[in-house]
Parts: sequence; C-alpha cells; structure tokens
Amino acid sequence: VLWNQHHISSDGWSAGLFTRELSELYSTISSGVASALAPLTIQYADFSCWQRDWLDGLGKAEQIAYWKQRLEGAPASLALSTDRPRPPVQSFRGGAESVALPADLSRALIALGQQETATTYITLLGALNVLLYLHTGQTDIVVGSPTAGRTQGQTEHLIGFFLNTLALRVKVNPAASFRDLLGDVRTEVLGAFAHQEVPYEHITEALQVERNLSRPPLYQVMFNHQRASEERLAFGDLQLAPITARGTTSKFDLTLYSTESPGQIGLRLVYNADLFESATIAAMLARFLVLLEAIATN
Repeated sequence: VLWNQHHISSDGWSAGLFTRELSELYSTISSGVASALAPLTIQYADFSCWQRDWLDGLGKAEQIAYWKQRLEGAPASLALSTDRPRPPVQSFRGGAESVALPADLSRALIALGQQETATTYITLLGALNVLLYLHTGQTDIVVGSPTAGRTQGQTEHLIGFFLNTLALRVKVNPAASFRDLLGDVRTEVLGAFAHQEVPYEHITEALQVERNLSRPPLYQVMFNHQRASEERLAFGDLQLAPITARGTTSKFDLTLYSTESPGQIGLRLVYNADLFESATIAAMLARFLVLLEAIATN
C-alpha cells in the first residue's frame, strides 16, 4: 500500500489517522458490515476560521511578543564545519545515517529524564545542543522542532495540516553540568509550547529575519522526536509494516529523528548532501552515541 499526500492538506498525525480509518473501513466492508467510523464534529474549515479569528485577536500579539523576546539577537546561522562550501542556492539533496541505541543505554537515558522531571524528548534535545556546541564552539544555539498543533480536542480526529514549528533557543554553559542544562532546556520547551499557536512564518516576519537562499531562516538544525506506535494495523489477513523511502531530501543542514519505543531509542540523522559526506555524518552519529553514554554514566 503506497499513497502520497501533499503537506498542504496533511501531516504526520493525519497519516496515522488515515491508515487506521482505511484499515477499519477495509475490515468492515470486506466483512459486509456497515462502517463504524464516528461522524466528524467539525471540518478543517472550522479550524481555519478559529485560527483566523485568533490571529486577528490579542492572542497573536501576546505570543509574538514572547517570541521576539526569546529570539532577539539569536545567531543567524550555526557554524558547522562542512565537507564542501555551501552553495548559493539550497538544493535540498539529502542523505541519512541511522543507528539503534543499545537497550541499556536507552533505558538509562529514559530513566535520567524521569529523575530530572524531563521527557526523553527534552533529554535528547539537551544532548543534541551539547553535540552542536562541541562541533561549533557556539554557546547560543537555535534548534527547530515540530509540534502537532492540535491544541483543541476536536482536531485530534481530523485529517489536515495543523503542524507548526518552534524555534528553541538554548544557551550552553560549558562549566555547567548536564543536569543544569536539562533544567534550562525544560524551561525553554515549556515556554515554547505555551506559545505554540502563532505560525512560524508570522514569527519570521515579526523578527524581520534576513532571508538567504543558501539556508533556512532562524535555524539550520531540526529535531523531531516521536513515540513508536505499538498498534499493529491490518487489512484483513494482510499485516502492515512501515518502510523508509529510499529517496531522501533535506530541508535543513541536519535533522535528527529519534523514535522512542518501550526501552528502546532509535536515531536517524538526515543531512544536506551538498554540504556533508555520508562518512562525516556517520562519524558525527558515532560521537553522539559516545556523548549519550557519558551523559547516562555521569
């Protein structure tokens, strides 16, 4: 089963809804039973009207003020060493390297987050900031991270594009402990999610970010953490299993995807193939594992 949906009408959350509903419809129709799908209480147009009203109200102004305060003076770019000069226009050619963390390391990192009142997402984001500091020497780092954008309960069962992106700014203090950094990252993440309704493009407009065709504005590194679904879907006797597409594009210099399942963490580092060789990224991922082992140990 293969389908393609444009991001203008769908997002990752929607893909899961689509698959589950398709599986349920297949099962009921093939069995001669009427569909049990509950009717939708709202349509995407309703959400669009709500969002437009919100953007015309006071909520947008308050959230824009927060983001201007958080991102004022942030570095325009991250000084990562690259294998090749950055081309004048970004091509979005990409590659990827993957690794599964050992089970004991995965459990240790998950436990560390729980001890520090931090999610695994916050723990890995903190570690990523340390890795970027070690590679660039920069202590002021901005990393992008997607959010589902479904802050209203009625949107949880609706297919559509709700995704928004948050710019998370963390200042790494080389003299501090990783536990101290975790506290700073947690504060940053909680503040960002409390102000997640304003669309990313409105923030870049308000900040009057200088555009450059060679790189994305505000941040060039993205972090995307997801929990692996334990749900096993089927079309009758046919069992479904996800596959990773062979072709890879890269919207950013680096995108770290982490997938958390019970007692296990998997990492996939997507990179801009105009800038990096695959061996460079494999070495970076290997160093990240060494860093994670050190964090888990002490």
